[in-house]
Amino acid sequence: MWILFSYSGQIHRSPAMSDRHTISPYPIRMPPELRALLESSANHGARSLHAEIIARLWSTFRKNDIVRQNLALPFAEEADENPVLDRKISGVDKARLIESTLAGAGITREDLLDAVSNAIESALHGMGAFPAAPDNAKPHPNTGPKPRKRYDK
Repeated sequence: MWILFSYSGQIHRSPAMSDRHTISPYPIRMPPELRALLESSANHGARSLHAEIIARLWSTFRKNDIVRQNLALPFAEEADENPVLDRKISGVDKARLIESTLAGAGITREDLLDAVSNAIESALHGMGAFPAAPDNAKPHPNTGPKPRKRYDK
């Protein structure tokens, strides 16, 4: 398919975009066979192509990698055969996350929530977010407006 266009009165022919190249959704130059293998592996693992490439790259950096030693980077831990990242996660259960985080610390959920609320309250008091109510200085709190005086008709 050719596209005709004109510059200063002259007609030029140009191939359409689909005739020249197809633009890849992931702009890395690689052989089509390798891309097909990566895409099939990503589909099998329920991941995106990007996530598959990143996982494959991370798996190449082992514990005693010379590149990491030369760059003085921390060593990567050995990857499990069935890592948690391969599982598809559809949502986060906050209660389960809090319980799993606190299990080894010896802290209960209530202790954590109390500590967080106390920290928030003290931070807000420090910022002056809670000014003293005007009724706090009086012996009896204000109960509302006083009744109006009755005037004779």
